[in-house]
Amino acid sequence: MNHYFKLRITSVIIALLLSGQAFSLTVYDVIQLSKKEYTDNEIIALIEITHSAFELKAEDLPRLMDLGVSEKIIQTMLKTTSKHTDNRSFSNAVVSSSKASAPMTRYTSVNSASLVIAGGQFEAKLFEESGTRHHHQHQMIILAGVTLFVLRDKGTFSSIKNRADAVVTQLGQAVLAGQGTFQPETLEGKHVVMFYGQKTQQSRVVLNVSSTDAYAYQRRSDRNVTPVLLAAYWSALLSDYWSITMNDVSPDQLINLDEGEVLTALYEQWKESNNMSSARLDDATQLLSRQRQQNLLHLATTVPRDFVLGKMHSMVEEP
Repeated sequence: MNHYFKLRITSVIIALLLSGQAFSLTVYDVIQLSKKEYTDNEIIALIEITHSAFELKAEDLPRLMDLGVSEKIIQTMLKTTSKHTDNRSFSNAVVSSSKASAPMTRYTSVNSASLVIAGGQFEAKLFEESGTRHHHQHQMIILAGVTLFVLRDKGTFSSIKNRADAVVTQLGQAVLAGQGTFQPETLEGKHVVMFYGQKTQQSRVVLNVSSTDAYAYQRRSDRNVTPVLLAAYWSALLSDYWSITMNDVSPDQLINLDEGEVLTALYEQWKESNNMSSARLDDATQLLSRQRQQNLLHLATTVPRDFVLGKMHSMVEEP
């Protein structure tokens, strides 16, 4: 094994450890590595080094190949024997509750900084926006590897990063309340996104929506975007992701949009993988087509032209 090859393998192992995954590859890990253009030999070496085991059936093989896993890697996976019972099967990722010893806990209520939801965490990361001439410190709000929306204004904070960190904290606190929904409201003349917990009946301001936020989205959406509209859109988008990851029901806020059907597709893929101990929401997105992955990113970075305020929103668009 040459030096470069060792470095590549080491980097993947470190990434797995940092992501909090069990130190053993799942079928979904193999799919992601194949999509990220790791070589067959590198992936096979990882399978062997981590002593990973898989339970594959004949009907799984064509779909794995369609998802970019080579025949050489599949043959290696077939040679492994499962020494564990932690749902590594591709086709049996969903285990009926009657056979499972206990349902998987989607999050751990420790504190908002260490919560695990959908196999990952809420995070704020730098967003390098294509098509812009200048470097901007835009921040994307992420859940388990999936971009939810982008902050392009610092608001009342000293930086966009500080504002994004505050939003992550508020979303973490919302997780502690469990199932719920998001709604746009007006508080003291400011447009905000509120979270309402179903069990606790508690409400929480997640973030304020500024005119600069709206203008930044308007520039990228090719439509008129006001703070009212953006607050309603972010509320609907967060509600749909909450439905998928917390409420355990199909999303219903944006699914009638041209691009909104991708959220239903994401929910179906997440249902297949959510019993995997190391599954992340991002795993489900990797099983979507490239076009649908682009649709998810578009939902996060723009306000679709066919999104309009409806009866579900508590605010009325200003004239």
